[in-house]
Amino acid sequence: MKKPLISVIVPIYNVELYLERCIISIITQTIHDIEIILIDDGSTDKSSVIADRYALKDDRILVVYKLNGYVGMGKSQMLHHIGNISSFRLGLF
Repeated sequence: MKKPLISVIVPIYNVELYLERCIISIITQTIHDIEIILIDDGSTDKSSVIADRYALKDDRILVVYKLNGYVGMGKSQMLHHIGNISSFRLGLF
């Protein structure tokens, strides 16, 4: 399988009110050669249900689950899934 041009990584922790809007924003971009990695950091709300629902609809979406931890663990998990990268920017929104 060809590696996607862009990896979009979305850390998730109890963001059920905003997650669907975020995912829709990403999947409707004009560039389609992307992978979307949703990293659920132990959410206790319905964030994981929303993430799973979109992953079933769009094969560009990968949902990763981890136990809740500090922010460094989340970044480490993100880098593990995207492997060798030439550019990395962490955006907070």
